[in-house]
Amino acid sequence: MDVLHNLNTLYKFSIHKDFSEFCRVQPLLHIYEVSKFLLKFKCFNHGHGNLKTLERFYRQPIESVLHHVVPLDWKKSLAKEMVYQRITEAWQEIMKEAINENTKQKDRLTYGQIGRVVVMILGTDNVKDDLFLQVMTRFEDNKHWKDFIQSLRFYSAHETVRDYKVTFEMHPTCKLYQALRYTWSVNWIKDVDYISPSCFMYLVEQLLLLTSCLRGRLIYATKSSFTEWLICQNKFPLSDLSFKRDTRDVLDFIANFLREFVNDQNDFKTWIKKSKLDVDNYFPSLFLRSVVSMCLLHLSTGSREYLEILRSLLKNSYMTTQLPLEFRNVLQKGKKRMGFQVIAKAFKVIGNPLVIVKLQNSSSEIMCSDAVFVDLTTCKKRELVFETLFPSIVDSAGGETKTKASESKC
Repeated sequence: MDVLHNLNTLYKFSIHKDFSEFCRVQPLLHIYEVSKFLLKFKCFNHGHGNLKTLERFYRQPIESVLHHVVPLDWKKSLAKEMVYQRITEAWQEIMKEAINENTKQKDRLTYGQIGRVVVMILGTDNVKDDLFLQVMTRFEDNKHWKDFIQSLRFYSAHETVRDYKVTFEMHPTCKLYQALRYTWSVNWIKDVDYISPSCFMYLVEQLLLLTSCLRGRLIYATKSSFTEWLICQNKFPLSDLSFKRDTRDVLDFIANFLREFVNDQNDFKTWIKKSKLDVDNYFPSLFLRSVVSMCLLHLSTGSREYLEILRSLLKNSYMTTQLPLEFRNVLQKGKKRMGFQVIAKAFKVIGNPLVIVKLQNSSSEIMCSDAVFVDLTTCKKRELVFETLFPSIVDSAGGETKTKASESKC
């Protein structure tokens, strides 16, 4: 028991001293492993007090893990060590337990629970079929989200779907769009436990990236959103990115959501409060993420309509003052053209570089020093793509010193 108390002290110390996300997660993983072992080990005769303490330690990492999947600051999710941690067996195990915790009750699941489960599934590598089936069973009362999980299960089971007659309506992108659209239509003010704005924004960001995948030859994404997509890559195989479809309805939904978020700030602050989140911390982060998504929406489509939404925002001094100063200045100086060079520079100053992904051989390579270029026509293995996103810089002594974004070396 002393080991668990010491690990918990170390965890609290890592938070107090603002250690890296990776350093914070390590004590949690050890707390989970030790407490699970002690609870299952029959040789120990646990008294009532010790049993309660063990159960509390066991639940602590399970209840905390979602905050490390969707951290408030995306710089934390971009730490190389944290990215690789999330594809380990230990991480997969604790995520599975967290999903179990959110789905084990017999009552109808709330939108908050559904949102947490979906985010954890998308943020977990190599989800097993039995877990998909378990979640689908618990989502029985919510057809749209059940259909989305079912589509993920199908794509996870087949490395490529070329031998199957798959329509857009069967694709996870369409299912996620339908589920989000339906969830957004719910009266969240009256809902007891509605999906949190951080979870909803995470899912919208993933929907935008998936839609970009289906549209053409290039993907425009942030480093954080593309990394998230890579982590759940077995659900959206790199070998199956040539599936084309008119996605105007999906894009309009994303645009309308983002526009509402930046225009109806009081409602969204109420939503944040209702989700028991700190408005002062969460709103600036979510506001910035919404503007970043607007930029990506413009780049991915080249639509003048979406560009005008972004320009309209940049003309509003009240809204722009809520953005980081340097980020705002870059966008305002380049708002007449608003090409990928301008947006890449803006993303770079907030520490979340623009990633330009080449999907087809016919796509031209784009040169931009402020962006990361990934060529999926030659770099098909996820491990190689990770190395492109997080290349190691080796010092003269041969030791790894730090990582940074760079052009693809695949």
